[in-house]
Amino acid sequence: MAEKVAGKKSSVLAIAVIVIFAVGAFFLTRPVTGTETVSSVSGLMSLQVAAQQATPYNLAIATGSRP
Repeated sequence: MAEKVAGKKSSVLAIAVIVIFAVGAFFLTRPVTGTETVSSVSGLMSLQVAAQQATPYNLAIATGSRP
């Protein structure tokens, strides 16, 4: 009788751990939404700005500078 109770408790504990990890994984893998838009145009605009502010490759190689 005691073995059945112990086995049942461990089964419930295992299921609870699986559920907790599943819920945690769900919330950790959700995309972050906020002030940024999800538009591909905004991504291209930020890429263009980053490219304009970047050190040119030849200059970076010649001077050994890193951002």
